[in-house]
Amino acid sequence: MMWFKKKHEGNQINVVEEHYVPAFLPTYGMALETFATSDYPMERPEAMESAYKEAEEHLAGIVANTDRHSTGAEGDQYIDNQMEHEYAIHEAAIAEREKQVVRIRNAITMRINELDDKISAGMVRKETLKAEIEPLEGLRSHFQIRLGSKSVSIGFIVTVIAMVLDAAVNYSFLQTVLLSNALLLLITVACMSLMSDGSMCALGLLLSLRKEKITAKPLFWSVCIALFCMFIISVVASVMLRVGSMDSTYGTINAAGEFVGKEAYSLAEYGVTLITSFVTTATGILSFAFSLDDNAYLISVREEKKNELKQCEAELAAWINEKTLLENAPDIAERNSLKRAAAEHNIDTLRKGLKLLLRKLMTERIADATFTEKMAASGREVVESESVDHLGKGKPMTVSTNVSLSKAS
Repeated sequence: MMWFKKKHEGNQINVVEEHYVPAFLPTYGMALETFATSDYPMERPEAMESAYKEAEEHLAGIVANTDRHSTGAEGDQYIDNQMEHEYAIHEAAIAEREKQVVRIRNAITMRINELDDKISAGMVRKETLKAEIEPLEGLRSHFQIRLGSKSVSIGFIVTVIAMVLDAAVNYSFLQTVLLSNALLLLITVACMSLMSDGSMCALGLLLSLRKEKITAKPLFWSVCIALFCMFIISVVASVMLRVGSMDSTYGTINAAGEFVGKEAYSLAEYGVTLITSFVTTATGILSFAFSLDDNAYLISVREEKKNELKQCEAELAAWINEKTLLENAPDIAERNSLKRAAAEHNIDTLRKGLKLLLRKLMTERIADATFTEKMAASGREVVESESVDHLGKGKPMTVSTNVSLSKAS
């Protein structure tokens, strides 16, 4: 069962229905500052129009029996009696609107209390984030480049290029050893590139995080040592591969079409072998050098906290704005009091209007100038005798306006 119902009256307001409110805490976005009590039955123009039409039908019998001796007051007692029902309906509506006022105020008070708690916690979080960001403000990454709104590690780019170069250099040498097994050749080339460059890139990244408690220290250093050992193995394997394949690398094909391995080598051949042997070492060291960046992680933490701070500030602004709207919302009790006064004025006007309607219908029925003057005098008497505040039992609504809509400062 819903309490609140949206109603369009120029600017949109939320009108409380004639039902009890379920026990739940309002949430952001309900626009409680727009909540208002529902209209009184006799406040609506269509209710007045309907009452006149129905009265004309019910008074038709009295009008039909009108003659020149009629005083005009023949149907007044029927009108007075019918209006007592309207007074009773109005008094019931008063009681319902008073509950609606209290209901809306309680919802606003609960929401303000909830917002106070959220704002208080949000302010603490905001100051904490500022304090955490401040010591990181001066940091600058040594090996990162900006691509649009993203930061890319130079170490990652260097590692990818190094792995490609390593694979290209190793491929020709390994091809002489694994001539008949293409799949094993490709796997071996990829593994050697990964062992030399990938391991050193990972080692550089891990050492950049050595001040962070990402895992237990013994495990951390064990992983670092394992990565370094992988690199050493790849370097040794690269040297063994180059030296061991020198006879095939520098061999020739004789006149018979047979391959003849070379047994004696020149200094130039030894030089080329050594250079290519240590390509793996050089690329691994480069990957490690460009991946080791102590500030990179702290800068990523700083950017993450800055984004969190922006989100926190946006939430605080929304909560503060909602609280301001709630605290400065129009007084619903005052609005309800004015609407009640308008309804009571309509009821009193309706009583007099129906009596004047009866006299008008009688005048039209007789269609005599003397009788018309008589009915005019009788109508004037009705207007002057009827009190504006005809509701003897109705008293001005006294709903307490002392409900605090916010916590004391």
